[in-house]
Amino acid sequence: MSATLDTLFSLLDQHLKHYESLAAFIDREQLALIDQDLDRLQSMVKAKETVILKIKLLIPLLSRAVQAVALEIGLEPDPLPTLTELAKAAPPAYSRRLERAGLAMARLKKKITRLNETNRTFVQETLDLVSGSMAVLTGAPTNANSGYLSTGQRAPHRAPGPVRLSREV
Repeated sequence: MSATLDTLFSLLDQHLKHYESLAAFIDREQLALIDQDLDRLQSMVKAKETVILKIKLLIPLLSRAVQAVALEIGLEPDPLPTLTELAKAAPPAYSRRLERAGLAMARLKKKITRLNETNRTFVQETLDLVSGSMAVLTGAPTNANSGYLSTGQRAPHRAPGPVRLSREV
């Protein structure tokens, strides 16, 4: 069993390192967004894509390792057990390491989500700046409701309807 768990820990360590580097690239991406440095931003996007590809390639190996450990400790391999479930059923010597790995993944997920939300805000502010500048240059009216929703989805464009004027003074 220890060989299977050691394989899982090795894969988890690689997985965590990839996510840590992804978080670092997203953090650097934020600086490029603030500076509006398009070349640096483009290099950060390429670096992120490379790390994401590495993560995607590692997921099947990690899934097979989790299934193998689950079988060895008496859990059902389908659906894939979580690290918390593995930690509860694993021998005490390995349980703590599995818990720490799960906590580290949760912490990284929260950090990456927070960084992405901040970056999305910077992108939206830049889009609003460009939109406002274009409106000033072209003399076109600006639509205050254009842009993105907090979910990241593009806000629907609403055509202005008829205007009602009140004649009461």
